[in-house]
Amino acid sequence: MPKQEVQAGKIIPVKEIKFPVSRKPWILLPSILGTIAILIIIVLFIYRHSQVKWAKEEGLSEIEQLYNETNFTAAFNLVKKVEKYIPEEPKFKELALGVIRKLTVLTNPSGADVYIREYSDCWGI
Repeated sequence: MPKQEVQAGKIIPVKEIKFPVSRKPWILLPSILGTIAILIIIVLFIYRHSQVKWAKEEGLSEIEQLYNETNFTAAFNLVKKVEKYIPEEPKFKELALGVIRKLTVLTNPSGADVYIREYSDCWGI
């Protein structure tokens, strides 16, 4: 029954104002998933950027320091880590070439897998 208002002995029907309520759950779920996807992409982009920055600012100097200290195994491991982020950087290519040149292993038959570990790792020290 419609609402009515009584004024000075007259009954006047009151028109209700209805505000549209969006009841479309099929829009809500894709919106939430889209927002989450965008946030994940932003977080991954920021993480990648921080890794590239680390590789350029700290990784290269650490590789050079390890190479100069003749700690070739640690330098090689760091080259592999930094290579993921800045493989085309000229300074990286130069350092990596020096480190890898020192660790070239010729095998017979060729193509054999070679694993490297520190001498101290063999004795559990």
